[in-house]
Amino acid sequence: LNRVDSGGAVSAQPAVSPSGKWLLVANYSGANVTVLPIEADGSLGEVANEAKREGSGPDTARQDQSRPHAAVFDPAGNFVAVADLGNDNVATYSLDDATGALTLVSSVDATPGSGPRHIAFNADGTLMYVVTEMGATIDVYAYDMTTGMIGELVQTVSAVPDPFEGTKSAAEIAIHPSGKFLYNSNRGQPDGVTPEGDAIVAFAVDPDSGQLTLIGHTVEGIAVPWSFAIDAAGQWLYAANYDDDTITQFAINQDTGALALAGLRGTQPVLLDTVDQPEALEAQLQAVNDIWFEVFDRIYDEINVDGQMAFCYFSLWGPGKVAKLQSDISIMMSPPSFRRFVQPYIRQQCQWLDYSLYHLDGVGAIRHLDALLAIEELDAIQWTPGATE
Repeated sequence: LNRVDSGGAVSAQPAVSPSGKWLLVANYSGANVTVLPIEADGSLGEVANEAKREGSGPDTARQDQSRPHAAVFDPAGNFVAVADLGNDNVATYSLDDATGALTLVSSVDATPGSGPRHIAFNADGTLMYVVTEMGATIDVYAYDMTTGMIGELVQTVSAVPDPFEGTKSAAEIAIHPSGKFLYNSNRGQPDGVTPEGDAIVAFAVDPDSGQLTLIGHTVEGIAVPWSFAIDAAGQWLYAANYDDDTITQFAINQDTGALALAGLRGTQPVLLDTVDQPEALEAQLQAVNDIWFEVFDRIYDEINVDGQMAFCYFSLWGPGKVAKLQSDISIMMSPPSFRRFVQPYIRQQCQWLDYSLYHLDGVGAIRHLDALLAIEELDAIQWTPGATE
């Protein structure tokens, strides 16, 4: 629609006001939080107001000035909280919905040098959780969303083990939709030695006090997770890895909050190819199938005993050519795409095999069941719900 100046520099995090009339922007190198009007067509107007921030911290390299890193509205939408990495401060502001003016309401100082980065609230707005980047801690503050006042520091927990070797760098924070768990990300640094420094960290949230208890660190499939997101149903956590350009999908155990690796998506353009160059993708898929038939024949000739063979991964046996078929990427495909780019090639394989089993992996893959049942040559379908499902 349009592009406008944010009124600062290195804009870190935006927040839309509950009324939808204003966009607030925390400007990391601008030492300010700016307010821009959102027009009726969704475009942005020029900066209408700003809250100037001052101060610095003990780390002269990172905290030479105020560095607002987050702007987050509380659950009631009455106040916006700002995390300032540069001056170790967390503050709340009221927003005049008529003019866009910001007024300071409350302010607390964090541990010097810790660098408050991002903020999350519990559902009823009684607690504010702040992840500190340089301290790699979660600070839990009492909060009153009727007044916007930040209360006492209830708890501080570390997101890394002690002892820890390397530079600490925590980033994102989010609360599970159930309110039972809280997660943060630790971004591994070049000098990092302790594995948990590069991880998604899970905490249990006490239902009465809101205080945190460490569940564990997930390091598998993680490579400097700059950010992550949890789906609305709370089933999946998606971590964005800065170092290797991947998104890692984790299944969330609904009882324990533990994470289980569910999928890894890299820079391979397969999904984009289904839109940008579908005919070329179909030709590539056919070529893969042709090679698969040739290689399978060679293997079968070597391993069959009197025409019988086994497929050890799922302990399958049959009098003839037997295989387990699967399309891992189908979890990220719509049913129409599956019918075009997966179903025909699975059908070819089923027609060629003597006995075939399709491994339907995970709850999300059930949406392709009708397409699989339409393959008359498919002998069996195995469904494995997957971790936590």
